[in-house]
Parts: sequence; structure tokens; C-alpha cells
Amino acid sequence: MATEARRADVALVSKDRLEREENKVFFGSPELVIEILSSSNLAMDLDHLREVCFQDECLEFWVISLEFQTVTVFRRGRVVNVYVPGDHVPLDTFGAQSPFPVAGIFSAE
Repeated sequence: MATEARRADVALVSKDRLEREENKVFFGSPELVIEILSSSNLAMDLDHLREVCFQDECLEFWVISLEFQTVTVFRRGRVVNVYVPGDHVPLDTFGAQSPFPVAGIFSAE
């Protein structure tokens, strides 16, 4: 059985899943994976990582472009939305009542 070890730039894992882990090593995909585009990211690598994550327990995969100030959110079922400053990303998938303001990612404050 082949396995891949990856690190996300940012990840969210539910407390319930973390408490189920017997080892100190987390196995599987986080429910939320956030990757920040950089010159070292290849589109094909991000596409592969996204597909691997969605084969497991990932619910959303975000790609943040600092250059274009966009947040592209991929959800299960091939749903894709692009958000810009002024938009708010809904977080109801994770049980949050308030959406996340995209401007908060790109502002210096």
C-alpha cells in the first residue's frame, strides 16, 4: 500500500478526529486544506493534492493567490467558487455561523 506524506500550508481537523488518533501522527486528509500559491507550486501538483485529499475526508480545498487576491474554494461534488476582497467565504460546512471575510487574508491589519 503506497502512502503519501504531505503538509498543507494551513489545515483544519475536527477535534473528534484528532481524539480518535491513537498515534501522534495524523493519518488521512484534514477536513479543510488551504494552499497558498507560490512560485514553487505547480498547477499539476495542486490538482493532484486536491484529488488525493478529496479521496479521503477533505470537505474543502482552498487555493489562495496573493498576486491576484483570490481565494478559490473547491468543495466535494466538483463545486468551485472564487472569492475576492469584499466577499465572504461561507463556513457552514464546518459548523461556523459567520462567514470568513476574504479581505482579512490580504490586508496588512
